[in-house]
Amino acid sequence: MSLGAKELLDASLIYSYVLAAMVLLGGVIGFIKAKSKASLIASTCVAIAILALDYVTLKVSCIYGQSLQIALSISLTLMFRGKYQASGKDLEEPLAGAPKRKFMPFGLLTMMCAFSVALTSCAVYYKVKD
Repeated sequence: MSLGAKELLDASLIYSYVLAAMVLLGGVIGFIKAKSKASLIASTCVAIAILALDYVTLKVSCIYGQSLQIALSISLTLMFRGKYQASGKDLEEPLAGAPKRKFMPFGLLTMMCAFSVALTSCAVYYKVKD
């Protein structure tokens, strides 16, 4: 069974809602734990941008909205990857065999954004192909 262009588009839109919620949740947690207003403001702006691109996809142009979503997801992947790589610098001696970086939240968001790039790229490819 293969997915068609419509199913992939629907899946990428639903996934982007989940991604926006996770980014916003990360900002809220950062605000609660570290009283970081910058984290809350930045995560809110990114979540709004993701949802705005969903609106563009649905109401203006599917190809333009999804293409911009890919560009945003690539940018977020690179940003979160950098933050993930820097996350282990403040760890003291980790347990033997334990990872030297903290996976949460930046490792998870890196993987989610990379998956968003892949899923949305497939949706655009099959939309153009149809």
